[in-house]
Amino acid sequence: MPELLIGLLEPQKHPLALKFYRSTGFSVNVGRNDRVVVAKYEQTIIAALKLMPRSDESWFLRGMCVASSWRRQGVGTDLLEGAVPVTKRKPCYCFVFNHLEDFYRRGGFHTIEGDSVPLDLQQAHQRYSEQGKKLITMALNV
Repeated sequence: MPELLIGLLEPQKHPLALKFYRSTGFSVNVGRNDRVVVAKYEQTIIAALKLMPRSDESWFLRGMCVASSWRRQGVGTDLLEGAVPVTKRKPCYCFVFNHLEDFYRRGGFHTIEGDSVPLDLQQAHQRYSEQGKKLITMALNV
């Protein structure tokens, strides 16, 4: 596989991540305090994810997306590994579609339920469930 660069995107370059997301049909906003980790090939963003800071000093991972032509080549795994240092060993949560549970598990996340899930995330998960989305709550460093 060609050499990829995985790293944190500087805040002033967040519009480049938004452009990437739009090109994939992925609807994501990037906040001023979010951290965006990208995979680049020849200076082109081919994958991205964002880490949103939470009020309890934990993180929430959202918007993980790999360009379709780069899927199943290890890019997502590399991207997830590149995000781990950004969390600085603080808890990191995410909602995962059922079919991606093993992928996130290989990245160090584990399934959490009940009182292990912060109340606001329990409520958000419930709203998604009511919309028919089948998601699992997972965590890293918890």
